[in-house]
Amino acid sequence: MNLKHNALTKQIIHAYFEIYNRVGFGFEKSVYKNGLVAFLRSTHQLHIEVDKMTKIFLEMDYLGEVFVDLVVENNVLVHITADDRLLEKELKRLHSFLKHSDCTVGLLLNFGIQTEFKRIEIP
Repeated sequence: MNLKHNALTKQIIHAYFEIYNRVGFGFEKSVYKNGLVAFLRSTHQLHIEVDKMTKIFLEMDYLGEVFVDLVVENNVLVHITADDRLLEKELKRLHSFLKHSDCTVGLLLNFGIQTEFKRIEIP
């Protein structure tokens, strides 16, 4: 199976486990987001946009904007949660974010009681 941006997503997932193991469970999402950004920039010198604003349109009508947690190398959208478990609604949310962005690959990283992540790709 040929996955888009496979090497990059592996780097992000590795960083996810590093931060989870070093920081531990129980903190706010912002702690994990800041940790991921610092680790990825220092270890891999990656370009990361934090809290990137994405405009939402329905055809030509502007509906509003959302802020996505991270966009890495203009290719992978990262949505971070810190819930007890990975929630289906967050996965659907990531899918919606991807549809309205220039990215086709997304990672949902949950810093919950147990490590859980999902990777999705849209055409």
